[in-house]
Amino acid sequence: MSKVGRNEPCPCGSEQKYKKCCLPQEKTQRLYNNAKQNVINKAINFSEKFRSETRELKKDYRKLMNYGHSRELAQGEAANLTNIILFDYPIKENQTLIKLFAEKYSNQLNRREKRVLKRLIDLNLGVYEVKKIDKEGYHLKDLWENETFIVSKTDTLTEMANEHDILFTRIAKIKNTYQIIGTLGKVVNDLKEQVINIINYLQTAYESTNKTSYWNKFIQEYSLFISLIPSKIQQLKLRQNDDNYDQKIIELVQDHLSLDNITEELISTEESNLHNSLLELKNRFKITLDDNIEPTDKIEKIATEKMKQKLTLPEVNVSLELWRKFKEKSDSIRGNATSWAAGLEYLVNRLVDLNLTQGDVGKRYEVSASTVARTYKKINKQLKIEL
Repeated sequence: MSKVGRNEPCPCGSEQKYKKCCLPQEKTQRLYNNAKQNVINKAINFSEKFRSETRELKKDYRKLMNYGHSRELAQGEAANLTNIILFDYPIKENQTLIKLFAEKYSNQLNRREKRVLKRLIDLNLGVYEVKKIDKEGYHLKDLWENETFIVSKTDTLTEMANEHDILFTRIAKIKNTYQIIGTLGKVVNDLKEQVINIINYLQTAYESTNKTSYWNKFIQEYSLFISLIPSKIQQLKLRQNDDNYDQKIIELVQDHLSLDNITEELISTEESNLHNSLLELKNRFKITLDDNIEPTDKIEKIATEKMKQKLTLPEVNVSLELWRKFKEKSDSIRGNATSWAAGLEYLVNRLVDLNLTQGDVGKRYEVSASTVARTYKKINKQLKIEL
């Protein structure tokens, strides 16, 4: 669409010149959009002062995603975590970071930034259904509050959202338009009832603990679980044949809520421990995940006996399959069987982010760290697995 000239008829159809009709409003809106971005950037910079206060939340996030300490969050995952830190997580005296930022820096903001900040102070995560898309924008209905918002079109919405999709995001009115703030998660409408089941379960759990049904407090306290529903559904699609995602996620939440904060390991099912990288290897090497793969040589027997102490059954099976792929590619395998088994376990430990060193694995197999390094490198040189 070509740019409208100042003296041309306004696109809104008023028959007035653009400069006397919508242009001033659009200029003002752009100034407020810039103010919004400035405020968010300043708040994110402010959040760097509270790294120790948010450490537990970050650990929670990784556990719910089954990520180890060494795995970096994807860009969208990191942005989602930042939103929770800004708008939901109690940092100091039960105050969220955005409220602490407002108390400290509000007087240093310009007029537009102050107005924007007021819109962000109590900005909760919401779950919306895309009722329709037209020239006005995206008509989003809050599935719990029953409000409908017409959200202006953005590149992110255009790329991600279709009619009837279920969206997990935050909406704020910035000057004259409702806008998406922060990240956007999506679930197809076929799973709408499952999403409702999950959130109803979470709300019941919240009410039983807090003896209150105040929606805004619930959505703020449980935003971590709710924001991860799209990601967990996507993970489960890769790991199971049935599509009862709601029950699987409810079980995961039950496990997590029963933990002593973050001091225990989160284990829901054996399948949920299977790292994405192992799934990629499963497809790449055409690996089967039978209930039980019997070891066929001395190295496999040693590795199986040791790995069952640390890994789940699917992970042990993948380990054995990878060893067999390595044997197919190797002309000859010489040396101590225990050394090869140790190198294999170290490779798989890296894949599932167990964060064990070569020395740690060496102690388990009673071989040196350098031996583990040598056999691990030989195995991975043939398999060419990116770590």
